[in-house]
Amino acid sequence: MGRLFADFEFYDVQATRKEIQDLKDEVSGLKDENSGLKDENNGLKDENSVLKDENNGLKDENSVLKDEITRYKKLLEENGIVLK
Repeated sequence: MGRLFADFEFYDVQATRKEIQDLKDEVSGLKDENSGLKDENNGLKDENSVLKDENNGLKDENSVLKDEITRYKKLLEENGIVLK
């Protein structure tokens, strides 16, 4: 009977259960961290969208100002004033 278990490797069931629980806790922590990073990413996407909208508004304003400058230059030229 002793030879039946001669090659049997002993392991501590409680220690193995503790290792498994530690791994589960680590996975849970990583999931929480991942969720937080996703939330942060979504916030950055929203901020990026706002900045894009602001940039587009500035481009539109710039275009209007360029048109206004062109109009003023034409008025000056019509009145004999030429800018360099």
